[in-house]
Amino acid sequence: SVTGAGTSSDFNSEEGVFFVEASKLVSGEKSETLSINDGTDNNLVMIQWNNTVNRIQFYVRGSSGAYDVITANNIPHTDMNKIALSWDSTNYYGWVNGVQVGTLAVSNSPIGLSELGFSQGGSAPFFGKTSQIQVFKTALSDFELTQLTTI
Repeated sequence: SVTGAGTSSDFNSEEGVFFVEASKLVSGEKSETLSINDGTDNNLVMIQWNNTVNRIQFYVRGSSGAYDVITANNIPHTDMNKIALSWDSTNYYGWVNGVQVGTLAVSNSPIGLSELGFSQGGSAPFFGKTSQIQVFKTALSDFELTQLTTI
């Protein structure tokens, strides 16, 4: 069940944070995703439990169609992890369990983010457990991200 989901006005394409506390049911095997998107696969910010065991990837895709990717290894898929993808006008940041795992310069900003997705445009559906999913309309500080994602 979903409570307090808000509306599409709660999303901001220019900056924000996509936070999940979640785990997959089975490690590896297939990729599974959670995303904020524009209703298509063209503009999105996405957290993916990759089909490689213990690998989580952060994807950003703008209308040009290219993906920008941050990869974090050694993150047990079946453990409940606190994961955040933060973005501002210059960079994307991946956070897992209180640690920044990567930074990527903005090169392909998504626009029109308005929907929460439990798949990537219908593929790589998420089958797992979620304790919480939050979207922030503004980027958070490193201190705030550390607090948000620390287990």
